[in-house]
Parts: sequence; structure tokens; C-alpha cells
Amino acid sequence: MKHLHGYYTKSCVSKEKQFKTCADAPALTGSTSSLPDQTVMERKTKEELRNQMVGSDAATTREAHQKDLEKLKASCEEDFFAMEEMHRQLIGDLQQQHQKEVAALLKEKDQQLQNETAATMAAIVAMRRAHKQELEKSRLSHHIKENADIEQLHVQHEKEIKVLQKELEALSVQHTQKCLENSHLNKELQEERKSLMQYQKENQELKKKQDKIYAQDKLKALYGNIQDEPRHGVNKLYEDFKFATWSPSRGASGQSSSETLSALCTL
Repeated sequence: MKHLHGYYTKSCVSKEKQFKTCADAPALTGSTSSLPDQTVMERKTKEELRNQMVGSDAATTREAHQKDLEKLKASCEEDFFAMEEMHRQLIGDLQQQHQKEVAALLKEKDQQLQNETAATMAAIVAMRRAHKQELEKSRLSHHIKENADIEQLHVQHEKEIKVLQKELEALSVQHTQKCLENSHLNKELQEERKSLMQYQKENQELKKKQDKIYAQDKLKALYGNIQDEPRHGVNKLYEDFKFATWSPSRGASGQSSSETLSALCTL
């Protein structure tokens, strides 16, 4: 638009200079000639030149204005395509990052479960083996020491069983705690997935708002530049801009570009 304003200013200055030259030429001729016919011819010639110059300047201005509109339309299309590509890349990066985090958490959870399960099984096997060994020792001791106090052996055996039961209970509590921790991890994963979906929804709404604001700013700028032209020029610009600014994201939103332009034209 700066280029159009500069060109229009230069054309106006050139037109004023040509008008002054044409006005001075008939004045000098009129001072040197006293014939009425020659004066009438000079006036007609001056009017014809003036009409030709005004028509030529108007055509040149319209042509320059049309070229600027085409450039602006191409620039708007490039900006919209770049914005859509940037949003697609952002969503893709967020999805990849979320998938990596979820995979890492799942892998860590599985590894912890495997480690805890293996440790619990190993402890249970070791306790069973130790208990079996103790039973065998007790039997051997019973056979070797026939005259020993059977009640004392029974009390000792009960104590050992109680100790083993306490150890089993402690391991069971630890295993329950690990299961609860894994359940909390699953809940956190679900919450992260929900937050990602909410972020994607907010990002789409923000994109729709940005597209609407950007289109309104462009329409206001274009309407301010062409407010002195005929009405049919505004209608043609409306059709061109509607074709240039349409995109699938705007088609899915609640308001079309044609409704926005109609609202601005009524201002």
C-alpha cells in the first residue's frame, strides 16, 4: 500500500505540472494573437488534453491498484499456509513428545513390577527353603535327641513360624504398596492424556481466534484503502478476498470469511 500511495502522489504531481504547462501555453498564445477563433480552438484543445490526461491517470491508478491487490492476496495466502504448517508441526511435536513420555512411563512401570515380583518370589522361595531346612533339622534333632524335651522343641518351632509369618506379612505389605503406587502411576498417565487432549482443543480454538482476528485486520486495512472507489470495486474485492482467505480450518469454525467481510462493509 505504501507503493500505491507513492505512485498516486507522483502521478498527481505530474498531472499538476502538465496542467500548469497547458494553462501557461494558451495564455501566452492569447497575448500574441487577437483572433477569437484561435482563442476558441485553444480552449477546446486545452479541454481535450485535460480529459485525456485525467482518463490516462485514472486508468494507470486502477491498474496499479489491481496489481497491489493481487500482491496482497498472494501474501495473505502465503501467511495462512505458513501459519497452518506451523500449527501442524506444533501438534505433531507435542504428540510425539507425549507418546515418548507415555512409553517411558509404561516401560518404567513394567520394569518396577517385574523387579518387585521377582524379588517377592525369590524371598518366598528362600523362606520356604529355609523353613524346610529348619523342619529337617528339627526332625533330625528329634531323632537324634530322643530324650530331649519335646515341648521345648515345639515352642522353638512355633517361634520360628511366627518370625516367618511376620516376614511374609511385611513382604505382603510391601507388595500391596507397590501395587498402589502402580495404580497411582496409571491415574497420572490418564490425567496427562486428558491434559494433552485439553491442550489440543485449546490450541485449535486459539488458532480459530487468530485466523478470525487476522482476517478482520486485513479486511479493515483493505476497506480503508478502497473506501473512495465505486461500490462495484468493493464487491469485486469481496469476491477475491473470500476466495483468497478461505481454508478448511475456517470452514470448520462458527463464522465464515464472507460473514466477516459483510459485517465490516456495513461499518
